[in-house]
Amino acid sequence: LSPLVALMMMVIGNNLAAGFSLVGTLSIVRFRTVVEDTRESAFVILAVAFGMAAGFGMVLAAVVALPLVLLLAVAFRAPPAERRAQALVILR
Repeated sequence: LSPLVALMMMVIGNNLAAGFSLVGTLSIVRFRTVVEDTRESAFVILAVAFGMAAGFGMVLAAVVALPLVLLLAVAFRAPPAERRAQALVILR
């Protein structure tokens, strides 16, 4: 999420209208889409960030950020189900 937030800060800059449009866009996406995982929400933010960067004419920033974000997404992906540790938590 850190590179995505950095990209969003670069796109928004000092533009108050862009900040409010980002909040509106993410709130609409949040209430319309069932997001179960942090990874899924990161990809939603990725799509919004790239869309806003293209809309503001900062395509180069999005193109530079894309390989970094995809590399980090692959590096921090969850292990396959057969390699996950099984645990049982009992709360009393």
